[in-house]
Amino acid sequence: MERRPCVKCARCPVHMSLPQLERMRKSSRKDTPLKFSRGGATALVAALMVVLGGLSFGVPAQAYEVATTPANVGGGVAVLTMPGSGLTATFDQSGLTGLVGRTTLNSRGYVGSDYPQGVPGTSPAVEFATDATNNCAASGPCSGLGTVTVAFSQPVRNPVLNLAGIGGFVLLDEDDDGDVDRQSQLHVVLNLATGGLTMSKLSGSNLAVNGNSITAINDKTGTACNTTTQAGDPSPLNAGATAACGSVRVNGVVTSLTFNVSSVFVPVSSAMPGYTNSDIQDPEHNADNFVMAVTVPQDFGDAPASYDQNNAARAVISDVTLGSNITEDNPTVANGTASPNASATAALDQMDDGVVLAPMTAGATSYSTTVAIGGASKAGITCGWIDLNKNNTFDNTAERACADFVAGATSATLAWSAVPATLTAGTTYARFRIGYTASQIQVPIGPSNSGEVEDYVVTIAPAGVPAITLLKTVDRTTLVAGQTATYTFVAKNTGNVTLTGVVISETQFSGTGTMSALTYSWPGVPGVLLAGQSVTATATYVVTQNDSTAGVLTNTAKVTGNPPIGPPVTATDDAEIKAPPAWKIKKTATVNGALPANGSVTPGETINYSVTATSLSGIITGVVLKDNLADVLDDATYVPGSATLTIGTGTPVAVADPVAPSTTLTTAAFTLPAGQTATLRYSVTVNTGAWNATLVNTVSGGGSTSPQTCAESGSSGPGPDCITTHQTSAKVLIEKIGESSDEEWVRMAGSSWTIYTNNNGVPGPALVSPTAVAVAGETGLFQLEGIEPGIYWLEETTAPEGFNLLAEPVQFTVAANGAVTVGQGSGTGIVTNGDSDGDGIFLLTVRDVPALEMPESGGIGWWPFTATGSVLVLTALGLGLASVRRRNITIT
Repeated sequence: MERRPCVKCARCPVHMSLPQLERMRKSSRKDTPLKFSRGGATALVAALMVVLGGLSFGVPAQAYEVATTPANVGGGVAVLTMPGSGLTATFDQSGLTGLVGRTTLNSRGYVGSDYPQGVPGTSPAVEFATDATNNCAASGPCSGLGTVTVAFSQPVRNPVLNLAGIGGFVLLDEDDDGDVDRQSQLHVVLNLATGGLTMSKLSGSNLAVNGNSITAINDKTGTACNTTTQAGDPSPLNAGATAACGSVRVNGVVTSLTFNVSSVFVPVSSAMPGYTNSDIQDPEHNADNFVMAVTVPQDFGDAPASYDQNNAARAVISDVTLGSNITEDNPTVANGTASPNASATAALDQMDDGVVLAPMTAGATSYSTTVAIGGASKAGITCGWIDLNKNNTFDNTAERACADFVAGATSATLAWSAVPATLTAGTTYARFRIGYTASQIQVPIGPSNSGEVEDYVVTIAPAGVPAITLLKTVDRTTLVAGQTATYTFVAKNTGNVTLTGVVISETQFSGTGTMSALTYSWPGVPGVLLAGQSVTATATYVVTQNDSTAGVLTNTAKVTGNPPIGPPVTATDDAEIKAPPAWKIKKTATVNGALPANGSVTPGETINYSVTATSLSGIITGVVLKDNLADVLDDATYVPGSATLTIGTGTPVAVADPVAPSTTLTTAAFTLPAGQTATLRYSVTVNTGAWNATLVNTVSGGGSTSPQTCAESGSSGPGPDCITTHQTSAKVLIEKIGESSDEEWVRMAGSSWTIYTNNNGVPGPALVSPTAVAVAGETGLFQLEGIEPGIYWLEETTAPEGFNLLAEPVQFTVAANGAVTVGQGSGTGIVTNGDSDGDGIFLLTVRDVPALEMPESGGIGWWPFTATGSVLVLTALGLGLASVRRRNITIT
């Protein structure tokens, strides 16, 4: 059967479906730019209105700018003109996308929430038609469908594109029976090709912005914004979603932007095959008509409403601005003529930053100010008005000053040369405009197609009375060598006229070093202070030792400023830093040149003490350092002649040894220079038998002023800097005892021992040092000298002949004070510990078990006992022995 598109009633406009009517119009595309879209009855009515020549659609006066008259179509382009400002937006196209003509935004159905600015549905718009005939598949994307370009007559910042009717369908009646056999929904995708711009979706229930593409959320788009119903002959299936309609903001400054047009095809349902028709000569070919309108943001002035004369000063926001910031005003009001910011404060537009107005002075006959310019891409003009006669309007030519600027300009100077001598003190208002169209910028009211409006309150000061003050401060209260002092100078114009050439200088400085250059923080133009303004300057200085020794650092500064008339005005101020005496003491101790870990020392080692007295500021006289060695010399011996005192980098001086019965080392009184350190050094040797001993000593000092640390009469007691504490390592004795023939427990020879470290509750590696060594001249007695605090395991590696090894390793703990406790493996009294004579040396006693006696735990197993028993029985039978006693223990 031949497959061909259904063209029933192709010549009858009464029964013709909208798709057929659209395709019929497309067949004569070269003769006319007007085409119909795939839409409902609303689209047909709107299209017929365009064909009939269009109507003028009025919009209630509300103030972003949007066109209110139909597009001017001619020469293959359409032009929308903004009311008031005259800004134009020219719409062009190329390739498979053509211009249909002028229409309105609601010609594809209208849903108000799709347009958050409140753009009226009757707003004039431009309609395009895209022939999706570039070998497009029935499902998926299709590119190369032409371009759409929008060009503005002036640069526009952040214009908004308002879109409607993105979506359509294509179908096939294979059997010509009035039923649809294949159908795809399609919609165009507008891909931004102009660099340096981005897009943001503002609204639209089925509109999406993905990166640089305007597309649909649901690709099964219909032809209308307000319904999914689709009409035609044959009757198509309804769409899965409405057309893509809504608002998209183009972020950046736009002069011209171009979209590459592509499309997306989706079968209308999973139950029906998709369809495509890329034959552009066939009136039933793929096509999508869509509508576009634009709005542009505006900036308004904020002076009282009387200055607007019922026609507010406003500007389409473009690239050129006064200063660097600008705000969009009335973002949801179309074509407003009244400023939303008008107020007596002229401060509701908080981003006005293009002008810093110096106060005017009553009686002055001229005035000038500098205007900051940003973003000027071409030549333009800026003008300012000052209400000199205070009549609440700008109506006097003498009140205006203008200046031209070139592309790239950053400032311009406006000068009023005919200020009336009758100008009185008080306040008035000023207005500033900037833009590219001189005829619009040179008037104080009405719209302009580019730029910005800024309004300000101007202060008119009384006749000049120049005056200035200077306040100088410093952030240091104490003079300490090496510290950095920051000086702050605050000069304030306390008169009522502008001061120029303002400068701060040093006139007297007692420092022996060099002060840094002053760093200024000006409120405006460097060297200029308007009435009431202040400038802050800072300088830094590193205090020298000579400054600290002197005890005071003085500094005097002077500020000078030049008024418009008369001699300079000056002021002076000074600052000083004093050095009240202050010092501190600190004590440390080393063994073999290093701080002992955890303060642990070994008998026989030498402890070298160091006590420092440091001047924090000023000179300290009558300094005496004392170290109480009472709790050191009971376990250590003072090294005679070891004490020396070194002041600063001077030569060490001997300090007398303590004389018995005194145990306190005391220096002779000495003077501590400002900023320097005196060091007292001396040594003691730990006695060889001082095991498990604690050595503690405390230093103190006094002088013409008490030290901040370690003072003799300190109420809070000595601090950590004043005390050193050392603990000698522990000594542990181990004895092996057994029961003699006299049934007495005595030490036994023949044992050996290994000590293990602890590994999470079980024996770890063997301890390398110290090891258990026999005590000379003692039977069965071993010693561990210098064992550090910790958890260990004792294992008997050799037992006396005829006796068992210790059943299992025994855990024992050495505390920080040398105390020993036993734990796991000690059995019920097999291993005990104690310090019976209180000398701090703990004794571990291991009670041995004879080989003939069953061990209390562990041991060598059952078979030795069985064998031994058998031998004894046989021996008893053979020899007739009545009893067997344990053999005697030999003590050696």
